[in-house]
Amino acid sequence: MHKLVFFVGLIIISLVKAKLNFDSDPDEYINTSGLIRSKGYVAEEHNVHTDDGYILTIHRIPHSRHEKKYSVGKPVVFLQHGLLDASSTWVVNFPEQSLGFLLADAGYDVWLGNMRGNTYGLRHEKLHANQSEFWNFSWDELAKHDLPSMISYVLKLTGQNSLVYVGHSQGTLIGFSEFGTNKNLASTIKLFIALGPVATIKHIISPVRYVAELGAPTNQQIWFNLFGEKDFLPSSKFMEWLADKFCSAEFTDRLLCMNILFAFCGPTKFLNQTRVPVYTTHAPAGTSVKNLAHYGQSVISGKFQMYDYGSKENLIQYNQTTPPQYDISKVRVPTALYWAKNDWLADPVDLEYIRKNLPNIVDDYEIMDWDHLDFVWAVNAKEHLYNRIIDLIKSS
Repeated sequence: MHKLVFFVGLIIISLVKAKLNFDSDPDEYINTSGLIRSKGYVAEEHNVHTDDGYILTIHRIPHSRHEKKYSVGKPVVFLQHGLLDASSTWVVNFPEQSLGFLLADAGYDVWLGNMRGNTYGLRHEKLHANQSEFWNFSWDELAKHDLPSMISYVLKLTGQNSLVYVGHSQGTLIGFSEFGTNKNLASTIKLFIALGPVATIKHIISPVRYVAELGAPTNQQIWFNLFGEKDFLPSSKFMEWLADKFCSAEFTDRLLCMNILFAFCGPTKFLNQTRVPVYTTHAPAGTSVKNLAHYGQSVISGKFQMYDYGSKENLIQYNQTTPPQYDISKVRVPTALYWAKNDWLADPVDLEYIRKNLPNIVDDYEIMDWDHLDFVWAVNAKEHLYNRIIDLIKSS
């Protein structure tokens, strides 16, 4: 099955390149470190061991391409990718368009996080990625284990007491989850930049909502029978159905809609079309079937809560029949919200829940005409958002 999905993916990528009539781009065949080095920057790879045994490779851009070496004491900015994405998302465009590069050039020590289950999070101290137990996680575990482990590692290595945290999509979700429950971690976050912020997702228009019922506790066996119990690798037939049912004329290319990340996140007018093959080779980067089920549950419940195992198992897991809810009002970290009305996954109606309950909002700004992926890949991101973010970080 994995070989079939990989083969189908190669066909799709080849068709995209043929249709757009562009030569092969070397950036299609290199990892995050390769993307960084190819643009003239120094790249470092670090292995972070979580407290439950996962081994995450995270990436670092220690200084600007115009500097010869790292200067001790630089302020740290930590960038955390979204659902089905990876650290590459922050450097997949050119230096004047990618937030990771722009921050490095602005004088920051830039770190790019990764989550268990993606391209750079497929190792464990005891488990193998071919075991179902390896994939027994949702964003609860990403928030509880991965995020604190990475931030603790970065602060210890750099000798800093705090850092600026930038999250996109799921990167904001785990921030809202953990910064409200883990006071020690929250005390190390100088500023929280939330791009396409997500907490509740009841009002999303993404196709995620139309398969959400399968993630409900009463239907979980159907969900796992359909997608398995390991990594989320939807079949080509499922993607064809998704494309037929939900792709609109807004998509510049049906083949983009056949990519699960684009299908979930929606169309965009602001991608560099010449780099479509690069985007589609680096994403989707992977997650667990259980994680997607958790998103489905969130659509149905409309609540910001932990994974719902059903009343009997909830009693075992949580000592109560319903899953505990996260309290976003306990997130005291200074937070900036950057959002768009056209966002398929971070709907403005759901954003109101964040806005009404978050106690320390330092910036609240809409980017016109953007969608969910534009926060990381839009060619006009520097002018429309990144300059504003860098100015805010400098003043924090």
